[in-house]
Amino acid sequence: MQCDCLVCTAYARSGSRQRLTTCDLRPDTRTKGLVRELKERKGADELLHMCGLPLSTYPSSVKLRWLLDHDDNVRKAYDENRLSFGTIDTWILYNLNGGKEAGVHVTDTTNASRTMFMNL
Repeated sequence: MQCDCLVCTAYARSGSRQRLTTCDLRPDTRTKGLVRELKERKGADELLHMCGLPLSTYPSSVKLRWLLDHDDNVRKAYDENRLSFGTIDTWILYNLNGGKEAGVHVTDTTNASRTMFMNL
C-alpha cells in the first residue's frame, strides 16, 4: 500500500494485500451521521468504560463501519473473509515483518487503544 499521508489512521486491504481504500484521516467527518446513529443505540454509553474512548469521528472502528456501509470493494472483501484493516503502524509492521509472504498482521497497544477495538 502506498499511503498518501503521514497521519493515516485506517486502511483496508484484501487478502491478497491489494489496497482497497486510501488512508482515512482523523477525524473523518464522513462518519458524523453514523456516530449520531450509534450514540442512540442501547449500550452506547458503556463504550467509554470498555475501551476508553467516546464515540466520535476519531476512532478506526467507526471508520471501518462506515467503509463497510459505503465502499463495495471493502464490503466484498469482508464478505469473502479477505479483509485486513489497520492503522498506519499495522501497515508498517506488516512490511517490516515480510509483507505478504510472512502474513503478519499486528499492531502495538498504543495505537490499538485508539481504535475502540481494544477492551481496556
